[in-house]
This record gives sequence, structure tokens and C-alpha cells, in this order.
Amino acid sequence: MYNKVPALNMPNSLQPPSPLEQLRRYHASPQVSEDSLVFRSLCMLTASIAIIAALHQMEWPAYGFTALFAAYIGNIFSYFTRRRRNWTVKVFISFYMLWVLVEFFQDIARETDTRLPLAKLLILLYTGHSFDVPRRKDLDYSQMVAFILICLGAVLTSSMSYGIYLLVFALSAYATCYCSYRSERLQYEEKADLKYTQQQSSAKSKYAIGSLILKTLALAAIISACSFAAMPRYQSLRLQSMPSSWHSNLKFPTVSRGEIVSPNSGTDSSSAKGKQLASTDDLMSFNAIVDLDQRVALSHEKVLLLRSNAWCYLRGLSFTEYDGHHWKVEEDLQEITSSDSPMHIPHLFFGESQQRVTQIIQVERDMPNLVFAAYTPVNLYMPTNTVYTDKAQNLRVPFILEKGTVYSVISQSPIQSQQALNFLNIFSRFNAKDAAYVAKYQKATRKAYKRSHQSERIAPFLQLPKTVTHRTRKLAKDITKDGKNNFQRAVMLSNYLRSHYTYQSPPPPYPKEREVCDYFLFDSKIGHCEQYATAMTVMARSLGIPARYVTGYVPNSYNPLTGYYEIRASDAHSWVEVYIPPIGWIEFEPTSGQNEEAFLLPQDIEQSNMFEALEKYLASLIPPRYLQYLQQLQQAFIDFIARWKGLLLGAAFFCTLILSLRALYKIARKLLAKADREESWNGFAVGLHSLSKLAQQLVPNRLFRSEDLLSSRYRDIMIALQRRGYRRSPSMTMLTFMSHCTAELSVPELQEIYRLWERRQYGSEPNSFNSEDENLWNSLTAAALTKLRQKKDGKRYDH
Repeated sequence: MYNKVPALNMPNSLQPPSPLEQLRRYHASPQVSEDSLVFRSLCMLTASIAIIAALHQMEWPAYGFTALFAAYIGNIFSYFTRRRRNWTVKVFISFYMLWVLVEFFQDIARETDTRLPLAKLLILLYTGHSFDVPRRKDLDYSQMVAFILICLGAVLTSSMSYGIYLLVFALSAYATCYCSYRSERLQYEEKADLKYTQQQSSAKSKYAIGSLILKTLALAAIISACSFAAMPRYQSLRLQSMPSSWHSNLKFPTVSRGEIVSPNSGTDSSSAKGKQLASTDDLMSFNAIVDLDQRVALSHEKVLLLRSNAWCYLRGLSFTEYDGHHWKVEEDLQEITSSDSPMHIPHLFFGESQQRVTQIIQVERDMPNLVFAAYTPVNLYMPTNTVYTDKAQNLRVPFILEKGTVYSVISQSPIQSQQALNFLNIFSRFNAKDAAYVAKYQKATRKAYKRSHQSERIAPFLQLPKTVTHRTRKLAKDITKDGKNNFQRAVMLSNYLRSHYTYQSPPPPYPKEREVCDYFLFDSKIGHCEQYATAMTVMARSLGIPARYVTGYVPNSYNPLTGYYEIRASDAHSWVEVYIPPIGWIEFEPTSGQNEEAFLLPQDIEQSNMFEALEKYLASLIPPRYLQYLQQLQQAFIDFIARWKGLLLGAAFFCTLILSLRALYKIARKLLAKADREESWNGFAVGLHSLSKLAQQLVPNRLFRSEDLLSSRYRDIMIALQRRGYRRSPSMTMLTFMSHCTAELSVPELQEIYRLWERRQYGSEPNSFNSEDENLWNSLTAAALTKLRQKKDGKRYDH
């Protein structure tokens, strides 16, 4: 049996405390806190910059400034209560975080753009967290939230002005990181019982800190710029979120029931009175009537921003009726009403080989009530419950597009590439055993094509006035006589117009009595995109090919820094759409100087690097009226280079040679200085010294910073002593060495030479070595060198 061990009676002071007592002691004990007020202020400044940048891109939501003000109050409260545990505050913050999370999931369910609920979540989380940031670790968490917010704002922005936020944030974040490092270092020194003396913060250390900051910023800027420049810049991105104007309760005043309304006139432009837009920056073709005799000079003002997953034309209007001088829109509108987002647009023409084109458009200037989008729009994200569409799938809204409006469109467009032509010529690749299937498919295609031509939907796009001349119809037949199908015929018409006519904006005036297409094709042969598109549409219709005249914008200027196409008023354009079953409506570009492939739309365009993308973007910023002068200047520069090529190459070679010699001379100077310090005068060092002296004599001092005569003479004396076999051991001072050399070689000038050298090198006064001393130095060194070079049988001094 085991004996029971009696219990020990321990005093109360040695007994372990109960769990409640441990909790009470932990709550009463002061916690480790961050006491640096400067560090806390910089953390709040950095976070404020990030929050304001995000709120700016979110169009200043109502909760924004309230959350920012509460964050300031929270940081002040945290500073004064930093040494307490604040359990009550922690409990309230926990419930607040749960409420914010629930609000976030509700916003996710309501919003189509998930970035906005995420930004709101981060701002509200930072506001609640600011009431309990006692330690440096908590402040670091706040900085991480600020970094995410500034990046989120960069994703939302479409303007280069956001770079100001980035610059200010970077400077503030760098100062915050440096203060964090200094604060951590002070705490470490306090723990290690080290004294941070005044000597450690002397002027020298301050200069070192400033130099470190500048070098770090410069290095970070260079690395960031090089990394960003080396990245490929895609002009088409994978877009998942479909934003519209951020405020869901945004309401625009209703000013139209489908009629085209201009922001400048505020009136219906469906009639001929719509010509009043000619006095503005807008293209005349953004009215219900296009006057081909009107000449309008367009500005370089930015009107739209486009972000898309594929390059696309932005259609505004398409026209059906042509009378020889005007194009008119068919005013047969259908009203579409929906309370859900997105708004679904019914399909009128839906061919095969479709691709999904996603677009985000931001309005930069008040625009007419036209929804500019790629063909064919199927989903519209816009703050409206009503939209109007016509037979050509053009969209209009009941309000003017005000500056700052954001909307998104998803379109199903035909794949317009060489594959489309191959698809139409597919029967030539079938074997004989497939003849029955081919014949059946061809018969079905012909029936579908015949039905489409007889349809009321196609008939308006074959209309031609009696004013179309016989020679215009004959020219169309002659151009397309070798075409096997309508697709090839449309390509031939487009290529002919692009290669045989001259583009000019604005074109010269045409006679009022002449039909525009005939005068452009046979007399003027100079025109704008309106005349090109009109000529192709008329000739295609004369061949029985359904075609329509389309106006809108063509994206030309891609900004690689924001990822947006910057569309300007001068990018207003006219082109042609041709109906080719079973593909559908295909866009053609007959205007010379535009896209080289008539039916090829570039997909997933990528610049090789940022430098190439920036070069193209900066070139697009130049107004067209100045571009020709720059081209002439460039050509003059190329001619100058070609004429004086030999002379320029010779000058470049001479400059390169001089710079190379100068670099080699600096390297030699450094090697000689090292030889002076180590007193190791081998053959290589002696040769460098001789070449250095020769270079100083042959080359002007402006190119080579010559060494002073005193240093050169002193080096000559040390080399002469080494050749006589006298070297100083490391344990002997220089003065003792010179005294022994004086006694051994009977050269009394050596000791005096060293005294002058020592005073010259280490004198406390700046003018301690005057001109008299220099004259004495020259005479002493000359005499010493003469004596040292007379006798060659000296012995080695190595004691």
C-alpha cells in the first residue's frame, strides 16, 4: 500500500492565482503601446490620403466624410487610451464589424460592380479599427488597409490626375515607414538599456538620413518605372464587373421619348432644323439628318473614355434613306422598359460566329441622348428604366448624357476576320462524298438569303434615289466583276475606295446641284469619311447588297497608364455595315488612311512594352493641325542626318574616344591613389604614373582634371627611393624612414621635403602652404630627384 502524502500548506503569496485573478491582473497591467505621436500622425495622414482617393473615384458617397471624421476621433481616442485594455471598446467594435460584414453582403447582392462594396467595407473597417490601435502592430494593419484602398482607387480611376494621389501617398507612406523603423529602434535601445545620446543625432547623421531617404526614393522610382515599363500593356482586358453611374438613386430629367436631343440646343433634331449642331463641336451625323454638303471642323476635346475587352467601333446612329445630299434615320422606335439591371435588348439580327464585346464608357462632356456602343448591344447597365431602339439596334435614352455619366454595354458582334471569308468559301474544301450535304446547305442558305431580302427588315437598306447616276452603278459592277459572293464584292468596293481617293478633313465644297456620290467618285476624288461611306453604301445597294451608313466614334488613342481609350471629338467617324448572311451585319472601313484591313477588327491588341504604348499615346495627343508640321520637322531631321552622316559619325567617334580616355584616366588616378596608400610601386603602377603625366602634357586640362605638381613630384621621389632599394616597413613612421634615407643616401633635402608635404596635407589652416612654400618645394624636389637618379648602386633599406 502506498502512503498518502500530506498536503503542503503553502503561504498565500506562493499559491497560483485563480483564473479570475489572472484575468483581473492582465486587465489591470499596462500593455505595450506605441507612444510616438509623430508616427501615429503620419499613419493617420497616409490612411486619410488613401480614403480620400478612394472616395473621389466613388464619386463621394454619403457615408465617406462621416467615416473619415469618425476615424480621426477614433485615432485621438486610441492615443489617450493606449495603455488601457479597453475591453468594452473591443466588444462594441466586434459587433460593429459584424454589422459591416452583413452590410457588405447586402451590397454585393445589390451592386453589379463588386469593387464599390469592397471599398466601402475597407473604409468602414478602418473607421471601427481606429478606436483600438494601441500598438505598432495595429497601426501597421491600418497601413495595410490604406495600401489596399489606394490600389482600389487606382483600379476605379480613369484619369491621369490620380497620379497626384499616388505621389502624395508614396511620400507619406515612406515617411511613415521610416518613423516606424525609428520608433522600433528606440524601443529596442530602451530594452537593451542603451542611451540614445545627442552625439548619435549629430549633423552628420542627419545628413546621412537625408541622403538615405533620397537614395531610397530614387532607387524605388527607377525600379518601379522599369518594372512597369517592361510589362506588356493590353488594350483589351478581361472585364468582369459592369459599372454604371455609382449612385443607384441617380435620376436624370426626362427630355425625350426617343427623339435625338442635343445638349447644346435642348431641342429635337429629328428634322432639318437639327443642322444647328453644325456650329458646335459635334459631328453633323449625330442628328437625325446628315447633310453631306455641311463642312464641320472638329476639335481635339475629350468626349468619351472607353474600356473594352476588344477593339470596337462605337456606333451612335445608322441611316437608311438617301436622297443624294442627305442621310435620314428611320424613326420607327421601340420602347423597352425594365426595372431590373441589366436591361435586355431584343435581337433583330443575330448571325453566326458571334463574339462577346464588353464595354465601359464614361462621358467626359455633355452628349446627345445616344448610347454609343458596339454592334449588337444585348445588355445595358445604365441608370434608367426606359430605352428606345430602332431596327438597326441603335439605342437612345430619355435624357441627355451628362458629364461624368458611366454606363456599361455587353454586345454580341460578328467575328470579322479572315475566318469569316473562309467560312463563306467553305464549300470549296469539301470532298466529292459530301456533295449532297453541300448542295442541301447551299439550298437552305439561298432560301434564307432570299427571305431576308424580301423581309421588311432588309428592304430599307436597299433604297436608292433616282439621282444615282448610271456611271456610278457601272463602276460598282466593274469593280466587283470578279467577286464570287457578296462578302468578296464588299471587300473589293472598300479596297477600291481606299486606294483610289484622297482623304481631306474638311473636304472642299461640292456643287449644290450635283449628287454627292457621283461628284466624289468621278470629279472631286477628295472627301471626308462621310463621302467615302456614302459612296460604298450607294454602290453596294446598286449591286443588291444590303448596306447602311453608320456614324459614331473610332477609338484611336489608347492610354496605357489608365487602360482606357481616350475618344475625342475629332474621332467622330462614318463607316459602312453590310448584311452578309448567315454571319450578319459586318463593318467595313472604306476611308483611306484608316484600318488597312477592311473587314478585320483587331482583337486583344497588345503593346510590346510601356515605351511603345506611351509613344503612341503621346503622339495621339498632338492636334491634327500640328501633326503635319511635326512630320515635316521629322523629315527635315532625317534628311539632315542622311546628308551629314559621315561628319556626325566622325564627331560621335571622337567624342566616344575622348570619353573613353577620360574614364580610363579616372581609373588610373584611383589605382595611383591606392599605390600611394600602400606604397606598392610595381611596374604597372609606375607605368600608369608615367602615362598620367604624359596625358596631362598632351591633352588640355578641360578634358582631364590634371593632378597638381606637388603630388606628382612627391610620387616621383617615392618611386626613385624604391628603385634605389629603400622601402618603408609597416612598423616605421614616415619621418623616421626619411631620416634614415637622408643619412644613407646623403640627400638632406628628403627630410625637409617630408616636413613640407606633411604640412601641406595635414595643416589645420587652409592657406598654410603658400606660394613661397611651393617655390621651396619645387627647388627641393628637383635637387633631390637629381641626386637620387645619379647613383644606381644603392642598397635596400628594409629594417
